[in-house]
Amino acid sequence: MSDLPSVTTILKIHGKPGYEQECLHWMEETASIAGSFTGFLDKEIYRSVEAGNLFLNIFTFRSLNDLEAWERSEQRKWQTRKGENVFDGIVYKRQLSGLEFWFPPKESGQQPPLKWKMATVTIAVIFLLLNTLMPFLQRAFIVLGVPGLLKSLFGVLAIVGLMTYLIMPAITRLLSSWLSKR
Repeated sequence: MSDLPSVTTILKIHGKPGYEQECLHWMEETASIAGSFTGFLDKEIYRSVEAGNLFLNIFTFRSLNDLEAWERSEQRKWQTRKGENVFDGIVYKRQLSGLEFWFPPKESGQQPPLKWKMATVTIAVIFLLLNTLMPFLQRAFIVLGVPGLLKSLFGVLAIVGLMTYLIMPAITRLLSSWLSKR
């Protein structure tokens, strides 16, 4: 197994009006084919919360080489041609690895921050949460009578949820000038 991080590709696809179900079916079929490739880890398919017939197709592969093998494959090319009947085009494509999903680059086309900066910020935030929020949550869970492993699970869920939706977006905005310096 590789020490390299997994790679996630996010595709935003604009479905043709009136072909929403067919587009979702095509995406599921594409995911099934991708799932037969070496290194395929996971897929997620969503209807976008944005207006219009937008869908998100998210694939995760074990490595960039595995993802590129899928993207170069004849099966993917054939499946993409087949999908042209149900979608107007790919509106957006992005590949992420490691911690990049917490550090979205500015829309100006900038690269994500340097990995050591992402790791430093993430470690600092986790350290602070583990030493401030987690003891409070653990005491609350004891009072509520939550069993041992569930206390840890709920604590981790709270930390990851807070980091993903509240803390990391705020921290990346606050530190954006430092994070973007090369």
